Amino acid sequence: MRRGDRDHRDANDERLTKYFQAKGASVRHLPIGGGAPDKLIGYRGVTALAEFKPPAGPKGGTSMRNLTKKQKNWIEEWNGSVPWLIRTPEHADIMLTFMAVTAQILNA
Repeated sequence: MRRGDRDHRDANDERLTKYFQAKGASVRHLPIGGGAPDKLIGYRGVTALAEFKPPAGPKGGTSMRNLTKKQKNWIEEWNGSVPWLIRTPEHADIMLTFMAVTAQILNA
C-alpha cells in the first residue's frame, strides 16, 4: 500500500490498538484521509482523536514518525480538540489517564 493511501497504517498500529483495548478502550480506525487522524478512541464515556506514529529509531531518526504536512494542516484547520500523538504504550497510558480524569469531572 502506498504511503499516501487513506488506509495506510503505521508499523505499531496493531500493537497500540491491542494495548488500548486491553486497557478497556474502544478503538476505531478512521480511513478518512486528507490528514485526518488515524483513530477514534473511547474510554469511560470520553471520546478523543489519536494519530499513531512509530517511536524514534535507535539512532533517533525521524523518518516515517513525524506528522505529514497534510496532518499538520488538518490540525490547524480543525475546530475541535487536537488529536493525541501516540507513539508508545506509555503515551497511551497518559492519554487514558487524561480521559479517565475528564470522565470523573464530567460525571461529578
